[in-house]
Amino acid sequence: MKIIFESRSSIILYNFLTKIKSKKPFLVPSNICPIVPAIFLKAQVPFELVDISIETLEIDKNILFEKLKKSKSAYSGILWLRSYGVSNENNQIFKALKEINEQIMIIDDRCLMRPKFDDDCGYADLIIYSTGYSKFVDYSWGGYGYINSNENTYNSTDLSFDEDDLRKLNDSFRKSIESRTKFKYNDSNWLGGSQKLDFDHYMRNIQNDLPKIAQHKENLNSLYEKYLPEEAQLPSSYHDWRFNILVNNNTLLLESIFKKKLFASNHYYPMTKFFKNGNTPNSEKLYRHIINLFNDRRYSEDMTIETIEIVNQHIKKWGVAEI
Repeated sequence: MKIIFESRSSIILYNFLTKIKSKKPFLVPSNICPIVPAIFLKAQVPFELVDISIETLEIDKNILFEKLKKSKSAYSGILWLRSYGVSNENNQIFKALKEINEQIMIIDDRCLMRPKFDDDCGYADLIIYSTGYSKFVDYSWGGYGYINSNENTYNSTDLSFDEDDLRKLNDSFRKSIESRTKFKYNDSNWLGGSQKLDFDHYMRNIQNDLPKIAQHKENLNSLYEKYLPEEAQLPSSYHDWRFNILVNNNTLLLESIFKKKLFASNHYYPMTKFFKNGNTPNSEKLYRHIINLFNDRRYSEDMTIETIEIVNQHIKKWGVAEI
């Protein structure tokens, strides 16, 4: 097992992808941040979007098995996203996928999970963690990962980076989502950045900060859990990153929260709609109803209580969503 460290987790994924010789597509979940497809496009690695399971909110394993059994050699890899930072035990699924095609590359994207440093990769070829903006540990930079074999040559790439190019890319994401138009990728120097610490110092900082970060999240989550309707809440294992609820008319709820200068989000705009390519009904249903309530260091107990009041007023009028 080999540890890798970069200024951004995106760089790890990019460097890993560019070392894969096969140009067959990766299977990627539709409920993923648009930066991930942009990395595949920059690395010139094709991908195919797959719907999620409504039971796990992760990529639908049954679709993966069906596609691989139909054509074992049609795909070069799978990117498995830990939706909302959930820590499901997926190693047996990865093993079963490898048994169908031992050459399939499995990337375990744990960027929304709480960081760990004692990982056994199991059957995954790459595990990625992030400490970027809005992640469990938020340093607004930094990512690290584990490669399952020292034989897999990983080289840090000296990428030219322009902060303005990254801003333009994020603006193009936003415009495509707001206008419901197809995203068109134009390559630029949006990927890059410099490390601010050596890895040992970085790891010690994370280990020192984790207890207080986790305690703050637990304090706010306990308020959400106590005062919001239980039927609106996702299972507790989905609340590490943010506290996630399902409501009707989630756009109106967001507007109500923003009017009070508070914060929430409805992440995971389906990438099939983003690229106008395919149909992923479970991802689309989740996007229409999910709300991510904040529980990070930027959110206080007073802000949480005020948010709860707004959410309860909304649910009283519009009800809880079922997916």
